[in-house]
Amino acid sequence: MVKPVLEKILTIIKPFNLLADAGFGSGEFIKLVQRLRINYIIRIKVAGDIKRYIEQGKTSEIHYYELEDKSRVYFHAKFGINEKGNCWALATSHYKTHSNHLWQWYSKRWEIENAFKTQDRVKFKTASRYCKMRLFAQMVTALLYLIWNIWNLISIVYHTIKQFVRIIILKLWFGTRKEIDKLQATYLLEN
Repeated sequence: MVKPVLEKILTIIKPFNLLADAGFGSGEFIKLVQRLRINYIIRIKVAGDIKRYIEQGKTSEIHYYELEDKSRVYFHAKFGINEKGNCWALATSHYKTHSNHLWQWYSKRWEIENAFKTQDRVKFKTASRYCKMRLFAQMVTALLYLIWNIWNLISIVYHTIKQFVRIIILKLWFGTRKEIDKLQATYLLEN
């Protein structure tokens, strides 16, 4: 399911760094991004050989994952200890870049998390077992989040994401200007 999405992104923007959490740190996923020739920085688990390398003071090593068919996916692993004293390890295509620079790039991915937290406030969630429905729900909230950001850039009045969604729902279903004005007046009185 991920491959067509990545291929579509590559037709729009290239090059870019794919930043991914440890949940994506599998051999199959790394094999996919290598095949698509995407620059990547993917967090991997600090265990086994990687943990021994860190304890020995190393910061870089060629590592591999063994797949179900017994083939191996080789990648460059960079690792170190952050300012809090926690060990970290990254699978990366940036084998010439210093480890600490990669950790700084990877740490910036948390900015993405804030957008997802804001999107979650829309409360358009599904318990569907079908991944297409879950993906559709996420795409709708992502679209609303994008429109909300553009609206806040051009609008005089700031609305939270929940207020913005309420306004859209009122406009689409009720279509009365009176209700929308009432919602905006309520907001202005609160602030």
